[in-house]
Order: sequence, then structure tokens, then C-alpha cells
Amino acid sequence: MKIKLSKPFSSNSAVDEYDVKQMKKALNRLGYYTPYEKVGIIGIPDTAVFDALKSFQKNQGLQPTGTAKPGDETVSALSREASKTPKGYYVWRTVGDDRVRASHSAHDWETRAWDDAPDPGEEFNCRCWAIPATPEQIDKKKKQKCFAGLPWEDEAKTNIESHEDDIPYPYIDTASKITVGIGINIDGKGKFMGLPWKTGSESGPDATRKEIEDGYEALVNQKTQLGNLNEDGNFNVSADNQDNWTNLYLPDEERANLFQEIVNMFQNALPGKFSDFDCFPPPAKVALMDMIFNLGETKFSRGNWPNLFKAVNQRDWRTAANQSHRKIPNDKSNRNRDTHNQFIDAAEMEEQVQQ
Repeated sequence: MKIKLSKPFSSNSAVDEYDVKQMKKALNRLGYYTPYEKVGIIGIPDTAVFDALKSFQKNQGLQPTGTAKPGDETVSALSREASKTPKGYYVWRTVGDDRVRASHSAHDWETRAWDDAPDPGEEFNCRCWAIPATPEQIDKKKKQKCFAGLPWEDEAKTNIESHEDDIPYPYIDTASKITVGIGINIDGKGKFMGLPWKTGSESGPDATRKEIEDGYEALVNQKTQLGNLNEDGNFNVSADNQDNWTNLYLPDEERANLFQEIVNMFQNALPGKFSDFDCFPPPAKVALMDMIFNLGETKFSRGNWPNLFKAVNQRDWRTAANQSHRKIPNDKSNRNRDTHNQFIDAAEMEEQVQQ
């Protein structure tokens, strides 16, 4: 990292925004500066960056003025030291909002070695930084094993199937989404109309376009019926009691294909949410797969589940178990309990190989 100031850098003069970012990134990389968590490394100077510069200068045997000028000894020393790969470990942090690029967000709270690429703040406009890893985090990171290659996909599918009824007709779920099969979201007219519906039964004649459209409109109408809503305004009719709302049915093979497509989509999405996903213990993968399938990719986000995502990226499975509880109306299949226990199994599996 080469530092090139465009103007003098001091607390009592107007400073360049890009110069501020350069100084903050370099001093953060060297362990002197930590930004405010809610804003990250931005181009607005703060007292901490000048204090960090003083500490750096003092350790380099330079006059600790907390100031720098283009091309001076301080800038040369910063460029030299920041260009070296630091030793040891750090914890990757981000601002945590939707503006953080997905590949960086996936590292948030992960303990990493400095010789692993990329580094926080390395890429242009990266809203990430490093914080020192604690001795406990470093020890845990050194002991971690990679469980890549161990089977988990079939168990994840079986687990989802144990919590979702395979319903052949379209129904409205508790989130007021039109659904079919094993919890497959088909809400939206285009998606609904594009399916090969049968009438009367799964093996009945092909439904006409008008029959499909009438069935869709009937379900949309049921969504707004006051008798179908509870006091909180949530849809409150079980799927078992919706079999006569349409005369449409989707064949078993079509439902199975839809289910596999959704499973494949979420399997591909999880490594984008957790950078170390491939190395997680299989029970943790099963638990995370159930959560993303149940909640959907948008709702299963760092913004909605910050404590869970933090625990997962730190591979703190016991905390993840405690943070995994969802609001599931009438959780008759004990879905929350099973997810909790899967995270506990992941903890025990990881602890066993570390002994």
C-alpha cells in the first residue's frame, strides 16, 4: 500500500478526503486505528486518526506530531510498513449495511490470517477494516478444521421435508404467500401461470389457462378475507383447510423438480453469505440450509439476523443455536428445536476434533 498525499495532513488544516481514507486504511492495517463501527473508514477526519498517526510516528522514531506532508518521512515510513504483510490474525469487520459488497459482507466477524487474501480495505471503496483478534479467537482459529467434502446435502433435504408437508394443491402460507409442494413459494401471477397444473387430481386433465387464472384469482381473494386473518393481521388458515379453494393440482414429479431447484439455489447462495461455509461442520450446514429455505434469501440476511451471522462467521455454534429461534406459528414439527440441536451438534463435532 503506497501512501501519496495531495496536501498536508493535520488536524488544524483542511485535508483531502482521499488522503484521510489512505491514512485511515494504512494505520488500520498496521493496528493503530479503528474506525467508528457505524460508519467505517470514511474521508472525514477524526481525533482518533491523528492520535494513531502520533503513535505510529513514535514507534518509528519520528517526531510524534500527528501531522504529515506529501513525500515526508512519515509518509515514506507508512508506505513502507503498510506494504508489508502483517503477521498474525485479525477479525474482519464491515459497516454491515446493504452498501457493503456481498463478497466482503460474507467475511464480517470472521477471524482471518493476514496472509489470506483479500485484506479489508484493500479494494477500492471497500467499507471494511480490521480489528485485533483476541488470544481466544486466535487459539480457536488455529485449532479449526475444515469439514469440506463431508456429505450433508441429502440430510439437509430430508430435514426440510420433515418440517414441510408436500401439498399437491396451491395454498396460502402463514406469510400470505401462494405456495405449493414442500414450502415452494409460487407467489406472483407469472410464476403461478407458468406451472403445468392439472384439474381434479394430480393425474387429472391439463388445466386450461382460464382455469389456472381463475384459481390464482381465487387465492389472491382469500388473502384479504378478514375471516382468514388473526388479530395481528397474519394469515391464519392451515393448508389442510384450503384444498377446496381451487381445483388445481401439481403432479408429484413437478413438485419434486421445483423442490430440487430451490434447494440448489439456496445451496449456491449460502457460501455467498458465509465465506467459510464449505468448511463448516455438516450439522451447521443443515441448520443454515433449513433457515434460508424457511425464511427466504432476502429475510435470511445479516441485517435481520446480526447476532446469528456474527456467531456463524466466528464458528461459535453454541451462540448460533441460541440466536436461531424463528417466529414459527404452531411449530408442531419442532423446527426451531431441531435447528438449535443441529448447531449444538456442530459445536460438539468441532470441539471433538480440536481435543
